[in-house]
Amino acid sequence: MERNSRRAAQEPKSGRRHPHRLNEQSYLNTNLPIMVTCNVIRRWPMLVDETAETVEEALVESSCRRGAELHGYCVMPDHLHFVIHLVDDDTPPRFIRYFKGEASRRINLFVGNAGRIQMAAQLLGHVCR
Repeated sequence: MERNSRRAAQEPKSGRRHPHRLNEQSYLNTNLPIMVTCNVIRRWPMLVDETAETVEEALVESSCRRGAELHGYCVMPDHLHFVIHLVDDDTPPRFIRYFKGEASRRINLFVGNAGRIQMAAQLLGHVCR
């Protein structure tokens, strides 16, 4: 009984067995690449044709501007995956905020929309070894 109560105290309140993200401190000084998945909110398939190309360009340019090494990426209609190696002073949440802002701005310019694109970042808690 005691074991189950400890486990319940450690589980997040969302009902998930593990959190979507590790805290920012978990990624500091790992010097390892990480895998990231970004989903479009409500899984709306908006990343096709020109918008997919726009997101690709934003990802590649964001990694160059921030001094990160982009190992690979895959853009799907409702989400994207990428593996990136960040510089020592950068963290995944900071990079993702920068990238999502840049991608949203470019998509808005492309479609002539004002406002923000609903993209949710889901940072996986796995460091690639």
